Amino acid sequence: MKNGNHFQEELAGPENRYDGEEVIDLREYLAIVNKWRGVIVLLTLCAVVTSGIYSYFITSPVYETKTVLMVAQSVSTTDKKSPTNQDNLESVVDTISSIPQLTMNTYVAQVKNNKLMTQVVKALGDKGAGLSAGALLGMVDAQSIKDTNLIEIKASNTNPELAADIANTVQKEFLTFISNNNQVQMTKSIDFLQNQIAVEDKNLDIASNELQRLEGEPRNLTFLQKQIESKYADLGKYQALVNQANYEYQQTLAGRDRLKEQLFNISPTISVNNANGQEEINQGYTSLNDALVRKEMDLAEKAAQFEAANGLVVSLEGDIRVLQAEISEKKLTMDRLTTTLEQAKNTYNILNEKRIQTNIMQAVNLGESYLLPVSPAPVPTSPVKPNKKLNMAIAGILGLMVSAMLAFLLEFLDNTIKDSEDIRKIFNLTVVGNIPIFDDGDSEKKNKHKKRKIGHGEEHYAWEKAIT
Repeated sequence: MKNGNHFQEELAGPENRYDGEEVIDLREYLAIVNKWRGVIVLLTLCAVVTSGIYSYFITSPVYETKTVLMVAQSVSTTDKKSPTNQDNLESVVDTISSIPQLTMNTYVAQVKNNKLMTQVVKALGDKGAGLSAGALLGMVDAQSIKDTNLIEIKASNTNPELAADIANTVQKEFLTFISNNNQVQMTKSIDFLQNQIAVEDKNLDIASNELQRLEGEPRNLTFLQKQIESKYADLGKYQALVNQANYEYQQTLAGRDRLKEQLFNISPTISVNNANGQEEINQGYTSLNDALVRKEMDLAEKAAQFEAANGLVVSLEGDIRVLQAEISEKKLTMDRLTTTLEQAKNTYNILNEKRIQTNIMQAVNLGESYLLPVSPAPVPTSPVKPNKKLNMAIAGILGLMVSAMLAFLLEFLDNTIKDSEDIRKIFNLTVVGNIPIFDDGDSEKKNKHKKRKIGHGEEHYAWEKAIT
């Protein structure tokens, strides 16, 4: 005979023999699905039918069409150059006076703006009755085709003819919008250039008048040049006089020194041979002394001539220095004015040339030629939404998922005990047997049924032992 512990292990069943670990049985989930299959099928069918009714009978079909534009002028972001990187006036003026170069993304972004949509609504007229700029923004979309210079403008509406009209009108008004913006830019550029030309013209007049004033002064540069040339001529002449006077002075000085030496060696008197011993004046001494006096007078005269000539030379040198300083100042001023005049002329010519070019660009309207229509929008023949089959398929999948989740939720919330298996799972008890329950009203009918089934004339209660 088995002991109690061994008997309890046999009754515990295989699910509880793994150290408390719970084993998931896929059959239980299939049983739950099978139990609630009616609800799952019903809810799934309801979802599919509801989606079909909404797609076929309630929602209006939406038609979509598109038009294509080709951008003839666009640049990438890395190709753009800031005006601060320009190194000369002409490049800066080119940047200011040229039509702005836009990227593909900039063109696409400009399609969807309230101003353009307002113009489209006005252009549609009666066809766009009831439409607003905000509503139109929801119907229009634009995108650039990768690796191309093409832009697609899409329009969607429940009316296929109106969708085509919207797309074509957006294309037309977009071209006009870009062209008007370019015209505005050109007008601003022309106004700027004209203002700068007026400023440079005024600078030209100021520099030219100042230059003419300096050239017309009595002491102009030409006069000063002649003056300094004359001073240099006089300086050369008086410098020669100074040299000559110095030479004559030195010669006279040397003659005087010789006379002094001779006079020093001669006695002023001579002895006369007579009894009285008288002396007479030496005539040679007297002659030398007279000659010395004359030399002293000549030396003083030569010194005076030297001083006078040297004073004139010093004065002329001072005058020349003053004239050189004045000439240098006037020359510097005239050079500055000449440079300013040349720069003003150059700037004026560049601005005038760019103004002429900008006027030509504005007249030709080059901005309009940067966007070229490739294909107009045709009238669509089939709607793009709703996709009825796809909607019904999605609704069926969602209905199946929701109904299955609902079935498992209901099964999880149901905590009633229905059979012996629920007792075994909840209380972990062994089920020994099942006792049928009969209602009083059905007892006679069930008794007769059991008699016929068993084949005896007496009632019989069936006991069933279930040992797991």
